[in-house]
Amino acid sequence: MKKVLLVCTGNTCRSAMAKGLFQHYAEEMGVRIKVDSAGLNVFTSEPAAKNAIEVMKNQGIDISKHRSQQVQINQLEEYDLILTMTVNHKQRLLAESPYLINKVYTLKEYATNIEQETNLQMENENLIANQNELQWDVLDPYGQSIEVYEETAKEMATAIKRIIAKWQ
Repeated sequence: MKKVLLVCTGNTCRSAMAKGLFQHYAEEMGVRIKVDSAGLNVFTSEPAAKNAIEVMKNQGIDISKHRSQQVQINQLEEYDLILTMTVNHKQRLLAESPYLINKVYTLKEYATNIEQETNLQMENENLIANQNELQWDVLDPYGQSIEVYEETAKEMATAIKRIIAKWQ
C-alpha cells in the first residue's frame, strides 16, 4: 500500500481537498493507499475552509472533520510519495530534506510525468531553471469565492485521477 503525503501552505484548502479527492478516487478505482495532508505554515487544528468543505460536499466527499497539521520534517521518510501544491512548497521541503529528492514532486508535475513514464528525478538546484513554476502550481483558493474553490478542486481531481489510474 502506497503512503502519500499532500502538502500545501495552511492545510485548510488545497491539501485538505486533495486528501478527500485522493481517498474518494482511490476507493472508486479499487486502489489501496494511505493519504495524509499537512501544511508548511499551519495554525494547528484549524478546520478546512468553509468553501472547501462545501465544494467537496457537492462531490459527495466529507472533509468536515479535517483539522490542519504542520509538516513534520522528521516523519517525511515514512512516505512513499510527497506531493506538493506548488513548486515553492517542493523547494522548501527539499531545502530542509534534500535526501527526499526522489519522492517529492508537485501534484501536477507527478501527474504529467507519470503518464509519460519519464524519469521524475530532478536536481533541486535546477528546479526553477527547468520548469515554469505556474505550470506546476495548483491555484490557491484561500479567501476567494466558491467558484475559485471549484476550479481548484477540478484542477486537482484531473491530476489525482490520472495518478490513481496509473496505479491500478
